[in-house]
Amino acid sequence: LLNQDKVSIRDLARIIGKLYATAPAISHAPLKLRSLQQDLIQAQSQNLSYEDLITLSPSSTQEIKWWWINILIVKGSPMSIAPPDMVIFTDASTSQGWGAHMEGGPSTGGRWSQEERDLHINVLELLAVEIAIKTFLRIREAKSIHLRIDNFVALSYLVKMGGTKSPLLCSISQRIWESLQS
Repeated sequence: LLNQDKVSIRDLARIIGKLYATAPAISHAPLKLRSLQQDLIQAQSQNLSYEDLITLSPSSTQEIKWWWINILIVKGSPMSIAPPDMVIFTDASTSQGWGAHMEGGPSTGGRWSQEERDLHINVLELLAVEIAIKTFLRIREAKSIHLRIDNFVALSYLVKMGGTKSPLLCSISQRIWESLQS
């Protein structure tokens, strides 16, 4: 794929399937598949044949490059999940702002700007998580974080490391995961 200008929809679906199958071994695999999935969904929505050729988006090309470079050097997933070093509770509303509490630690919160208040509640919930994690990791180091979120959609985007329905939710969840890996 790196040296090809176009790829068949069938080959793209096959590649996504093979790469996604690595998820049990490569915990952050879904993070590096979302653009490829978006390209596939877009092609399928145009009622193209599986034999038709499409051009990958620049972000999909970047994902393919990441896999090419990292597939052999990425560290695998742990066999068991360690107890969390930190538990964070977050909540957001469109009218009041957001709040977060670290179990056994401080609380924080703030108001949304006028522009932010116009965002969907699912977006605000994920933004609250992002701000809380950044804030609390400045106070205390943690290798494992347990998040308590009351919004199923926000939680789903975090657990699945993104999604394909909302590019904005996907982008925020990817930002959160990538910030935790650095």
